[in-house]
Amino acid sequence: MGDNFNDNQLLLLRNIFSSYCVLLSEFLSEHLGVSAKVELEEEEQRTFGEFIDSVSSPAILSIIEMRPLKEPIVFEMSAGIAYCIIDRISGGFGVEMQKMKGFTEIEQSLLFGVVNKMIEFIPEAWEDIEDFSPKVDMVETDPELVRIFKNDEPSALIRLSVKIKNAEGYILVCIPYVAVETLMNKPTKTNSVSVLSVDVGKTTISEKDFEELKIGDVIPLDSYIGSEMTVFVDGVSKFCAESGVSNGKNAVRITKIL
Repeated sequence: MGDNFNDNQLLLLRNIFSSYCVLLSEFLSEHLGVSAKVELEEEEQRTFGEFIDSVSSPAILSIIEMRPLKEPIVFEMSAGIAYCIIDRISGGFGVEMQKMKGFTEIEQSLLFGVVNKMIEFIPEAWEDIEDFSPKVDMVETDPELVRIFKNDEPSALIRLSVKIKNAEGYILVCIPYVAVETLMNKPTKTNSVSVLSVDVGKTTISEKDFEELKIGDVIPLDSYIGSEMTVFVDGVSKFCAESGVSNGKNAVRITKIL
């Protein structure tokens, strides 16, 4: 079993695929001629074996080469979305199949072409980390034929929710750690922007009090004047700080590195 993804690395993947969702939404809408929306739903760490065992049938699984990486990643597309895409590019209305069936060789060939176009936007999403030349190696419907890594290989699973017209489904991106190990601690090529936020305090109120809130009401927090606050960078707690004023604006002064 190899190393695991840490929280910062999973956050990095989340940011990358959030950008990819925007690009993929635009492509699918234009390519299919109907409204399409792709959103990042969640990211988690599992083993490669757990990913393969969770694949539903029928399935569309694409093995994606990510040159210059030596190992590929895997895309799983839910059957409903795959059928919707096939129907649309074949001249239909883009309806979702009510009764799932297997995919013919012609349908697999059509999806091979669509996935090849979908991954053309990966380099733009990853541009701050690496210059990729992605390519679909193969499209399979049998999960066992895609068991190309050890079952206990740590893998990041990035789940993208997909809505095309009235059809809803998902794309699940499986990234084995061994495939991207050399990139995970690599500094970005540009001065990318991080989101910094400060937790000034919190409290709880009843549903009744919440419904009665109005302009001018004061809500006491659990923190005190002069108490330390937590500073978050891209959602991860990094510093302690105290509040103050700088050049007429609210400010914080770092007091401790976490």
